[in-house]
Amino acid sequence: MLENARRIHQFFSQLGCPYKYSGATYLQEVVCNAVNNNIAFGYLGDLCAPIAKKYQTSTGNIERNIRTLISKWWEYDRCGEIFIGKPTVSEAIHTLISKVNAEFMKEWYKLNKESGCTCEINKPKP
Repeated sequence: MLENARRIHQFFSQLGCPYKYSGATYLQEVVCNAVNNNIAFGYLGDLCAPIAKKYQTSTGNIERNIRTLISKWWEYDRCGEIFIGKPTVSEAIHTLISKVNAEFMKEWYKLNKESGCTCEINKPKP
């Protein structure tokens, strides 16, 4: 799980995510939680609830901080390659979950191809 968090942080950094906002940490945790628990799509409040509990705050605060992050990210013109138009919090979270899952699947296939493995047993769930 810690490895996933590092990879997600690296992925967000490559996308130009401004980490000076607390929403970046919250967004990274929401995406990491979803990826670790194989959640491809879910109600925003349910996705934010474990993070709110961890940081002893409300889900509304988590969502507001992520919304601020998305606005700043959009203003800096760094996330246009992922989103078409300025996304809502839900759209951003679900798009990023999909992108991270796709990246992880690419890595998994690459590693198995290089090792000569053709089995599907340990294939990660999308």
